[in-house]
Amino acid sequence: MGDPTVVAQCAAARRSGLFTGVISYNQRCVGRSRGKSRSSSDPDADDLAALCRHLLAQPLPEAAAPARRLVLIGYSYGSCVAAQALSRVPQVRLTG
Repeated sequence: MGDPTVVAQCAAARRSGLFTGVISYNQRCVGRSRGKSRSSSDPDADDLAALCRHLLAQPLPEAAAPARRLVLIGYSYGSCVAAQALSRVPQVRLTG
């Protein structure tokens, strides 16, 4: 969780004021996360998709913009996992 690039990206997102919340998480077997490491990225993409669905199901804060948007920022392997998660959550789209 202490990767300098990830920490910097999350800090920049928080400072920007463009987001109502910024969440970072550890994938399986990283940091204090439990679980078994796998040779495929599918379990990590499933975990991220589950997190996205959970976040999208939460009530919006009153100060939030009228449209619910979820932005995924991935670094290195995390960008591959984010791309895979896109196909699992219809509300999340790739832009760029």
